Amino acid sequence: NGTSRIGLCVSGQSTCQLSRRLKIYPYLSGQIIMMIGVSDCKKGTRISTIKTRLISIIRFLEKKGVVMVLLTLPPIPILRGEREEEILDYNKFILRLGERPTVRAVNIRHLFKNPDGTNNLDLFERDFGNPLKKQLDLDHWNKRGICKVEEVPRHYLSI
Repeated sequence: NGTSRIGLCVSGQSTCQLSRRLKIYPYLSGQIIMMIGVSDCKKGTRISTIKTRLISIIRFLEKKGVVMVLLTLPPIPILRGEREEEILDYNKFILRLGERPTVRAVNIRHLFKNPDGTNNLDLFERDFGNPLKKQLDLDHWNKRGICKVEEVPRHYLSI
């Protein structure tokens, strides 16, 4: 019904692509929910570079009067733990950004973990692309994963 629609959702963009896109396209809302960094991590971008780009994006949006809810990154099962420590460091960085007056940081990582600490793979798409040429996904959230996250940031938008 559109009551939750607050802006533009673009999937699969890197911080560099998002930065360029924000400067080209007008905003649809003064409030946004943003999770950015998964594509960068998959491409092997250094965490320090991702952080620098995110700060640039935030400063740009702040100048436009945009209020942001930043989501931490969930586990990225397709990476098989290769960048786990770096992702944890990036998530801590995101949580610290929540100290800014225009930013609310929300930790969603735990939503994608089983009680024993393993990744809950039932919340991720298994395959993508052509059904005849199945490619392993384990990156994008499936409907269950989306539903699990969907309710979390809503109350953060009444800033």
